[in-house]
Amino acid sequence: MDGLSKTTEAAELTLASRFPRLAQAYRALREAASEEASALSPRDKMVAEVAWALASGSQNAVNAAVRRAQEQGLTPETLLAIAQWGIGVLGHSQFLKAFSWMLEALGEQPLYCSTCGIPIR
Repeated sequence: MDGLSKTTEAAELTLASRFPRLAQAYRALREAASEEASALSPRDKMVAEVAWALASGSQNAVNAAVRRAQEQGLTPETLLAIAQWGIGVLGHSQFLKAFSWMLEALGEQPLYCSTCGIPIR
């Protein structure tokens, strides 16, 4: 698990310890949303979660979705294909950020700016 995922999990534990009812309500909402999406298979739900995370513009969401998807058996090739599929929806600059986050979440090198050499975030 990478440092960012550990940080996110630590934040969730802090939230749960400080606001247990809020954390419980959030978990219940997440579970209810998943149950209501009964037309989707568990695999389709994971694909959708990864796609939503990529579209959210949140690196933490991408890290968490990739981690959960891998735990459910989605391969890096499948996850990268989901990211690639998003270029038409996200647009070029948002796609580059999301794809770079995906690479990092998979333990690969992020994309770098060809002009300045800084990682694309």
